[in-house]
Amino acid sequence: KIEQVWDKIYFTLEANNKIAVPKSFQSFYFFFRNFFTLGLLLLIPTVIMAYYYQHDYYLYILILTVLIMILSIFSAKWNRKKMVERMFWTYYALYGEKS
Repeated sequence: KIEQVWDKIYFTLEANNKIAVPKSFQSFYFFFRNFFTLGLLLLIPTVIMAYYYQHDYYLYILILTVLIMILSIFSAKWNRKKMVERMFWTYYALYGEKS
């Protein structure tokens, strides 16, 4: 049921060219989600190199990678939440009183 409501709101705003702000939050959401995926891909070789070579340099990179991944999780969630809020508020402001 919620998917139908979401589709209606999304396509109505898209058709009326009122979706620019929510789409910008969606773009940042995808950026941080992809940044997390990149961190996962970087994490695997970094763990292997830190284990085999045992240099402090690899340990620092490992810690930095994990911190960036954690920050990207929180940033992605925040942008996703803001995107949904903007979608509903924009729809309500434009069409809520008419419906």
